[in-house]
Amino acid sequence: MLKKTNYKSIIRIEDISELIVEKLVTDFEFDEQMATDKFFSSDIFAKLSDIETEFSEKDWTEIYKLLLIELKL
Repeated sequence: MLKKTNYKSIIRIEDISELIVEKLVTDFEFDEQMATDKFFSSDIFAKLSDIETEFSEKDWTEIYKLLLIELKL
């Protein structure tokens, strides 16, 4: 049985991810690859990408702050 996909949530996750990676680049002068690696390997991204948690409904700036705490930045 196929699981129902919520395309709106997937697009929101992609948008949030892009904003966060860009913010890591500008705030910490990471190159894009490093920022992407840090974000996509984080527990915050795991929560964000799990549609059932509804973590993607949070404001992206709140998610970014939680990421900074996790990464100790």
